[in-house]
Amino acid sequence: MEDQISETEEWADAVQVFYEPDKRCIYRVPNKLRKVNEAAYTPQLISIGPFHHGKPELKDMENHKKKYCENFLARSEDKG
Repeated sequence: MEDQISETEEWADAVQVFYEPDKRCIYRVPNKLRKVNEAAYTPQLISIGPFHHGKPELKDMENHKKKYCENFLARSEDKG
């Protein structure tokens, strides 16, 4: 029964984005959906967000992400 409740909560969280379009964030793909085609939801080159952070195969892109983030924030500050 707990598994069923947990799965329902995962789906509710994933669907929430459609009801709050002004809220920008990265949602975790529900396990049941991920199992259908895991490769479709696994980053191959770069990860965005916390879910895959620290994986060795994605480590090479960490410096690029930091530089991009700094550049993005600088441009955002310029626009006020």
